Amino acid sequence: FFLLWTFARAHQDPMNFMKNANIGKKITLVFGIVLIVSSLATGVSLWQLGKMRASTKELLEMSLTKERLVSDWYRIIFAGARRTLAIARSSDNGLVEFFAADSLKGTTEAGDILKKVGVLLTSDKETALLKGISDARDTYNVHKADITKAKAAGDNDAASAVLNDKFIGAADVYQQRLRELVAFEREQIDHSAVDI
Repeated sequence: FFLLWTFARAHQDPMNFMKNANIGKKITLVFGIVLIVSSLATGVSLWQLGKMRASTKELLEMSLTKERLVSDWYRIIFAGARRTLAIARSSDNGLVEFFAADSLKGTTEAGDILKKVGVLLTSDKETALLKGISDARDTYNVHKADITKAKAAGDNDAASAVLNDKFIGAADVYQQRLRELVAFEREQIDHSAVDI
């Protein structure tokens, strides 16, 4: 800018300056213009790189974190549903006690993940999906507890009835709603990747 200002001030007519200037001044002027254009291009590039970095950070911090948490949650519920199914179908009523620690751990982990995911939500769609999951979780836990109580009391017929009439359907709904949230988060990751 200084070079251009100096040349403009010294010579009112730029075309006259180009005719009368020696080769050194002409090269200096052209070099100055190239330097200014290069600086502007570099500035725009750095600005775009900053935007891309922010998009990548958001993608990794939010959507990917939520997707992984919900995938872990699904894995816990899938294992818990299979464990409850095995307990209900088995003639060994001692399985309730045998799997009690695993069941408690799974329930605790699922509750912790629910809290973590709830904090990370950023859209109304996610909130609605999480509400559906929470409702399905409550129903699932009620029926799981009913099976556990019936088996602990030695009432295999009641456990089997709850399993067939209520638990299997509740577990399917719970798992389906978790899969829907995972699919939504993966869709958000894909959209963010396109923007990058």
